[in-house]
This record gives sequence, C-alpha cells and structure tokens, in this order.
Amino acid sequence: MGDAATQPGSGHDPVSRPSHYTRGKIEVLDFIEDQKLAYHLGNVIKYVCRASYKGREIEDLRKARFYLDRHIALREAESAERESIEGPSGL
Repeated sequence: MGDAATQPGSGHDPVSRPSHYTRGKIEVLDFIEDQKLAYHLGNVIKYVCRASYKGREIEDLRKARFYLDRHIALREAESAERESIEGPSGL
C-alpha cells in the first residue's frame, strides 16, 4: 500500500509522514482513523500531539481548543434540536 514514504519506519516525508506527527509507536493520522474520530475531534488530537514539536505550541493549543469548542457547540445544537422535537430526554 502506497510508496515507501508512506510505510511505517520509512522516515520523514513532509507530506505523507511529517516528523511532528510520527513520534512514538503510532502515527497521529493512524490513531485518528482507527478511532473513527469526527473532523473536529481529529483536529484536536492533531494539534495537541504536534504542539510541542512544530515551534508554535500556544498557537497549536489554541487551534485545538477552537476545534473542541466547535465540536461541543455542534453537539449542543444537535441536542437542543433533538429535545425540541422529542422532548427532554429521561422523561
């Protein structure tokens, strides 16, 4: 599957295996896909994992918070919409 640059252990490639995502035993993208994380949550993981390694830690942590806040807002809106249709849960 894929060329040598996409295979585990093949080293750094700025597009398919950037070094700030390939530390440790599992690549960040592989974890996000394995867990089937939604777009916003995948970005939270991505930015948190790379924050200390790309030279812009606070900026990346703010990006992670931005995506987490967006995900929470969407979930709250979905919940409010569901309750307006179905009534409060637990009753």
